[in-house]
Amino acid sequence: MFSILAGSSVEKTEADFLNTKKWMESIKGERLLSCISMPGSHDTMAWTASGSLQSFINCHSDDLLTQLNDGIRFIDIRLHHKNKILHCHHGSYDLGMEFDRVIKDCKSFLDANPSECIVMSIKRENGEGGGNDKETFKDAVDKYIDTYSKRNYWYMKTSIPMLNEVRGKIVMISRFPVDNDFDESRYGLRAWDGWLDNNPDFHIDLKHTDPSKCEMLVIQDYYNLSAPYINRGRKGDAINTYITKAGEGYKPYQWFLNFISCFEVLPITWTASYFNGYTKGRLTNDGARWGTFLMDYIPQDLINKIISHAINGK
Repeated sequence: MFSILAGSSVEKTEADFLNTKKWMESIKGERLLSCISMPGSHDTMAWTASGSLQSFINCHSDDLLTQLNDGIRFIDIRLHHKNKILHCHHGSYDLGMEFDRVIKDCKSFLDANPSECIVMSIKRENGEGGGNDKETFKDAVDKYIDTYSKRNYWYMKTSIPMLNEVRGKIVMISRFPVDNDFDESRYGLRAWDGWLDNNPDFHIDLKHTDPSKCEMLVIQDYYNLSAPYINRGRKGDAINTYITKAGEGYKPYQWFLNFISCFEVLPITWTASYFNGYTKGRLTNDGARWGTFLMDYIPQDLINKIISHAINGK
């Protein structure tokens, strides 16, 4: 705790002094991204729906740039490829934006905050649409990147980088098929093969990396709770297990991705509020790495708690 400021009756905490736009400038550059506890947003672009479906489509109140300014550094981008356009989707729902909006906002943020990096998971959503001729999903990703940014804004190697390697860059995690493209400087960390649906504990070995490092993504993504309330205990156990596992038997090239988001046939705000509160209450081991969290409707105090932990060395 900070002491009471002169002339003030309000005690300030460390979080009150955080610059959430530039928090990574306080992180040592030789740290691997997998070793930095990191706040992230699930289905990042799902904030535009209106009407009767709004409560079951939207995962956030804020747009991408606001999320980044608030401290989010891992974003979950889901794209549907149709008529040679990459549309932002949540499942089958078209969110009314294209991938260029994502790239432009990330580029704008990094230009203003070059100490930071953004980890971007890109997932092919809702299969392939029609009207693409012979253009594949990865062809479309390349087209958008080359049209709306320069390649030097991107880290697309297949191994987990140190922060100094990627300040001012977007780190790609590809959740789309790359058709045995063995170019190790394209499509980033490859997570298409081996991603298990609705699973509380699995890992993906990262290909085309130094085998002695055993690089992998370790993932908790149990999201379909089937019915209101009855499976909250199982989801909570999965979240807590991954917080514990991230800190135990510390292996720096294991990147723990802990999805706090889930669906239980209730408005997403209700479920998010419960599990965000649950997660915050489990973040008690100040001496351990916590991992990366992907969340919905994320309260600022939870973001600040994860950032403060990262700045303090984990």
